[in-house]
Amino acid sequence: MKTRNILMIATVCTFTLLSVNMRSAQAQTDTPKIEVGGQFSLLNFNAFALDGHRRDEYGGGGRVTFNFQKYVAAEAQLDYFPQTDSDRIGAIVVPRFGGKTLGVFGVKAGARGKRFGVFGKARPGFIHFSSVPVFACVAAPCPQPAKTNFAFDLGGVFEYYPTSRTMVRFDIGDTIIHHQRYFGTSHNAQISAGVGVRF
Repeated sequence: MKTRNILMIATVCTFTLLSVNMRSAQAQTDTPKIEVGGQFSLLNFNAFALDGHRRDEYGGGGRVTFNFQKYVAAEAQLDYFPQTDSDRIGAIVVPRFGGKTLGVFGVKAGARGKRFGVFGKARPGFIHFSSVPVFACVAAPCPQPAKTNFAFDLGGVFEYYPTSRTMVRFDIGDTIIHHQRYFGTSHNAQISAGVGVRF
């Protein structure tokens, strides 16, 4: 009788431990809900310069991602590019665009494995310039370019997961800026590399 009770208790304990271990293993393979990270970014900005050249601008910022499930996530990213733009006309330097704050908020969707993930991204947002070109009109005051404009980040993401709680991320995309006055819509290549933690 005692032997039967001991076997029954041992069996129940064994199944309980197996169940706990299976749940723990399943929890470890589940996609973490929150990702927080930082990135270094390169923006090939169309400065609408007199020489017609683009300017490579370096900056960085932070990012927060919420994973709805394994394949779809919502995220927000904020980058700051401190470089200012100017044109030289003879000995005169004409200031143009100042430092740039770029904020985008949108969706990331794709395929994710245990170690790697590949996604597409579509994230609308804004870009704010600390200063903009100033135009002078003879007959009447000129409406000046807006400092804050609509931006849209469209591109791809590659992620590597060294551990279940860390990640390395690479982004490449087109940052589309719709200027409200004078400059129309510009396409600006942006590349980012960063790291993050997963909760």
